[in-house]
Amino acid sequence: MNPEQKFPKGFWLATPYMFGNGFIIVEDGAFDLPPDQVGKTEWVFCGNRILKSPDWRETARHYFKGLCNGGALVLWLPDIRHHRVPDGYPRITLDDVASVLPASYCYRLAEMDLIDGHAYVVFVKDENLVAPQRTPWRKGKKHLLVQRGGALGDALMASSILPALKAEGWKITLLTRPSGFEALAGDPHIDEIMVVEHPVYDHQRGEFINAFAERFDRIINLDLSVEGELLKISTNADYHWTDEQRRALCGGSYLDRIHKLAGVPGPYRVKFYESHGEAKFAEKSKAQLGPFILWCLKGSAPHKWWPHVPAAVCRLLEKFPHKIVFTGGYDAAPLKEAIEKAVTKSFGDTSRLRFLLPANSPRYPMALAKRAAVVIGPETGIMNAVSMEALPKIVFLSHSAASNLTNDWVNTTALVPTSPCYPCHRLHQDHSYCPKDKETLAAACAASITVPQLITAIEAVLAAHAPEHSHVVGDRGPELVIPSNSSAAA
Repeated sequence: MNPEQKFPKGFWLATPYMFGNGFIIVEDGAFDLPPDQVGKTEWVFCGNRILKSPDWRETARHYFKGLCNGGALVLWLPDIRHHRVPDGYPRITLDDVASVLPASYCYRLAEMDLIDGHAYVVFVKDENLVAPQRTPWRKGKKHLLVQRGGALGDALMASSILPALKAEGWKITLLTRPSGFEALAGDPHIDEIMVVEHPVYDHQRGEFINAFAERFDRIINLDLSVEGELLKISTNADYHWTDEQRRALCGGSYLDRIHKLAGVPGPYRVKFYESHGEAKFAEKSKAQLGPFILWCLKGSAPHKWWPHVPAAVCRLLEKFPHKIVFTGGYDAAPLKEAIEKAVTKSFGDTSRLRFLLPANSPRYPMALAKRAAVVIGPETGIMNAVSMEALPKIVFLSHSAASNLTNDWVNTTALVPTSPCYPCHRLHQDHSYCPKDKETLAAACAASITVPQLITAIEAVLAAHAPEHSHVVGDRGPELVIPSNSSAAA
């Protein structure tokens, strides 16, 4: 999508239905595609321009018929009862637009509303339907919208406010990114999740949020609640404050800020709710593994990985009987190779290691983490998922201070960097303003945490849980296999 394009309100409201590739037909023709080029487009947004077609109904049907399975046709057309239409345009009403598709088409009418004098109608293609289905969205009684983009950890932190809001009697809709859906799909306090896959640029956020805000009784916008305030963004001038200035003003609790913005008191209740299938996988894996340590290798930023993992793993295998399970995405593959190489050199095989790299859903590793003897990792989603669980956790701090994050968590040991840049209170996409360690090429803050620091922390937490984890299981059990048909809602 062109970030400079001015979109009507209907476009923003339709974003939860628009995924993958699509095209837009607006009055000025800035985005346009003839009907014969639809191909396997996943969505079409039609504004006034479609009314100039010789037969706008037939054109709309052609667009819809060409959509791939699950696609959406969005119509945002002027209703003559509430909107003055230009000369030469057909005179239509909301009912005309809602009945544009024939009964032989497989579709769900997901939206049907009159907004700003326009008929706003969304048809979602569904080949599983034997007949058209009309289930248009309607505002509920005392309906609240919580908006939170960001990564897994951001969404999980937002979960802390939901129990208090639900206790106040709100029906809660969450407007989020795909990562937010992954994190919170099973949360019983959420009545509805709307997922927006297309990026919304900074200068368009106001129009995007305002479009949704008018349809609810209340909106809690948590975008930039932490980032931008307690974690500075490179496009803003305060990113370039001195270290002293940022440390003086950015040391507050992330959860406290979220709760204050939502207007609800504590206690903090961050929680990951696993599905039945995820719990079954985690329990089966726990039985196969025996006592195990779960280690998240990398987070979503360049400073969220620890370069001394291979050496530390060898020390752990010498001192403890536990197996070690590693999680991460594709970018953790080099660490995986380095770990295997170091362990093979020291022990001759890697039988006590397990890898979930990459996991086709982060929910399975998060469910498994709840069964670990200890969870280790940087400031990332899996650590947030177990932040309020009783099990011990060890966190490599990077751009956050303990006062931002781990001071609010349960049974957590924070490993604090000793580099001069720490804590920076900055968001980093690269190393432009994140100093690198010359030897390891990792962030200087991460590299400054030593292997003895980690080993000492693990010794302390495992000693406190020794009776529970004193037995040793066989050398090698079945590999951990995440079900191939996994999904966040399974």
